[in-house]
Amino acid sequence: MLVVHVAGNTDTPKLVRTALAVVGADIGRVAIVGGVAVTCRLRHAHRATTDVDTVAEARLPSVIEVLGDLPGAQAAANHADRVELDGVAVDVIATTPLDAIDVDDPLDELFVRAHRYALEEAEMVRLVVDGPDRVEGVLPLATAAGLVATKLCGVLGRRRPPRKQATDGYDLYRLLEALDEDGDVAASVAAADGPLREAVRRASEDALLQGASRVVRTIRRYGADALNEVSVDGLRFVGERFVDRLGPRTSGNWSG
Repeated sequence: MLVVHVAGNTDTPKLVRTALAVVGADIGRVAIVGGVAVTCRLRHAHRATTDVDTVAEARLPSVIEVLGDLPGAQAAANHADRVELDGVAVDVIATTPLDAIDVDDPLDELFVRAHRYALEEAEMVRLVVDGPDRVEGVLPLATAAGLVATKLCGVLGRRRPPRKQATDGYDLYRLLEALDEDGDVAASVAAADGPLREAVRRASEDALLQGASRVVRTIRRYGADALNEVSVDGLRFVGERFVDRLGPRTSGNWSG
């Protein structure tokens, strides 16, 4: 089993304890995605995050009902897919097998395929958060490739709040910059099923090449100061490196 040591910030131990409580509940097959998973894959707290994102195979609301019975749980007002555990928001995305996808919008299809892929390819990782408030435990973490696929959904999501688009864009940049230098992330996506691979390639062209200026503007306008290290040229560089490993480029705006 892979052992990952993480240099966290003051919030990291609490977030990881919450994630451990989630995966320890009787909710079936799950994977940790989102900012916590990105922090673990990068092995340090690259930005602030305050919630735990989970992909679950079971359907809502049963997952939320089980989590709602955990110690310290509270219902989250106006969020049917969220519960708070000791003050930490836990967002749950339910997935099902892909043999009955019935969506017309390419972004909706990418969302369904990317989150299912993140669940199916998740790895059991022994995580150690170093520091005075040390935490250790085993989590099913989305792979870097799974995180890239899901973060593309966030960057391109039309109804996604701008601040979330900013952090998703920064996460996407850091994952590709740090973990795809040797082509490992691209190789994992290239080995995935054809529809997912094609959707990720075209979404990457849209977000990282054609939309690089927009993504960087969003990061700089809505992200914290620490996120401003991303330049248009830097985002395009990691984007071109990634896309070129996935196949021939296309033209036109894929996401509409």
